[in-house]
Amino acid sequence: MKEYKYLAVFYLFTTLLYSDEIDFTHDGWDRECYLYKPSCIPDDVSDDFEPVPLVLMFHGLGGEGVDNYGFSLVAEDSCFVVAFPSGMYNTWNCGPETPYGHEIDDNSYVDALIDTIYNNYPIDTNRIYGTGHSMGGGFTNHLACTSTRFTALGSSGGWLNPFYLDDFPSYFISRGYTVPIIHSHGIIDET
Repeated sequence: MKEYKYLAVFYLFTTLLYSDEIDFTHDGWDRECYLYKPSCIPDDVSDDFEPVPLVLMFHGLGGEGVDNYGFSLVAEDSCFVVAFPSGMYNTWNCGPETPYGHEIDDNSYVDALIDTIYNNYPIDTNRIYGTGHSMGGGFTNHLACTSTRFTALGSSGGWLNPFYLDDFPSYFISRGYTVPIIHSHGIIDET
């Protein structure tokens, strides 16, 4: 068992060495994102190379993008690009009056991040996925209600902002766009 721990640490360290960082200023804020490009994507991409999916993984409250970097093993095995953005102040703006959140426009940051990745990697814009855990799951649920960029979204242990319930203006929810989602939550999780 001890050998597997060392192997996991070695794998994480070596994949971090070969990761890309996509850092840029957006709306006056310095934003940070780690990105893993699997080996199935050649350094010199030809015109006939078939674009690959993109997965964005959103960290939980108090975390940062690099915390989820172990998921790059799945990206390597399944040939997709995975991005690990960091929220400002280690949190996400999950909509109006988000507990522990902030007022920074994370939706426009995610849009700019997707555009930046698309301009630099062979991404299939019809296969963009998002997932997150805890507050990252809450942000994923928020994106399901507010973004039109994703093919599907998955939330683990996230919550839905009560402002998106029946009495909230329907024009804000999805803007007529539907997206498949999957949500999981443990029965003893009180968050």
